[in-house]
Amino acid sequence: MELCDNMYGDLHLHTSFSDGVFSPEEVVKKAQEAGLEVISICDHDSIEGILPAIRAGKVLGIKIVPGVEISADLDKSDLHILGYFFNLKDLNLRQKLKELHQARLSRAEKIIKKLNQLGVKISLKGVLQIAGEGSLGRPHIAKAIVQAGYTNDEKEAFKKYINRDKPAYVPHDKITPFAAISLLLGAGGIPVLAHPNLNLKDEIIPELVRAGLKGIEVYCPAHNQEQTLHYKRIAKRFNLLVSGGSDFHGPGSAVSHHLAKLEVPSWVKERIQGREQ
Repeated sequence: MELCDNMYGDLHLHTSFSDGVFSPEEVVKKAQEAGLEVISICDHDSIEGILPAIRAGKVLGIKIVPGVEISADLDKSDLHILGYFFNLKDLNLRQKLKELHQARLSRAEKIIKKLNQLGVKISLKGVLQIAGEGSLGRPHIAKAIVQAGYTNDEKEAFKKYINRDKPAYVPHDKITPFAAISLLLGAGGIPVLAHPNLNLKDEIIPELVRAGLKGIEVYCPAHNQEQTLHYKRIAKRFNLLVSGGSDFHGPGSAVSHHLAKLEVPSWVKERIQGREQ
């Protein structure tokens, strides 16, 4: 199948399998309505939404790039590594994601205990109901705080209770970005640094490149025009693939509410075409 030169897509979307509002099928439908041709589901520490998205994509004519966003930690800073085009059946990847899922549950229990001690009476059962099939995280706890009437919105819940420097914060049992990169490479994937302006010093990037980092998210809502140009230069300097996406979570989210419409990078088109031949 010949792919046209000007394809538009969004390579960073979340679904209800992590902290997104919409199901994979709904996200694919929204992509179609937005005029996109290629999207990547990149749920936090979960790949369970990919196959439903692929099935929906076949019906609606949307190409689905297998993706994931692995939560990592470096020197007490949150750092996310995106992975693309990996083997969905890779046993090491699936086992590590299973371990991270269990760690998320344990962390949620500790955060909720701290919140209860602060007088914020929410329960793990309630938070799990909010999370549904999703990869449990602080956004689900923030929603529970809002629903219980303790804050007006999720941003306030984070700022008041569960941000890194707030009283109910509990460190995440994460892996290092170097381990995340190795894991993705081992699964045949392409590791890409997500929203690099958040909690990351540029001096770390050469270390990540030496560990096998292949790309960097240049285009994202967290970057202003100056930052976008800065990371384009870094990509060129280290010969990194350029990626981009909306980090879409859906309405009411503390992150992105809208899909992006970006030109699909040539490296993505080439991989898609290679898979279809």
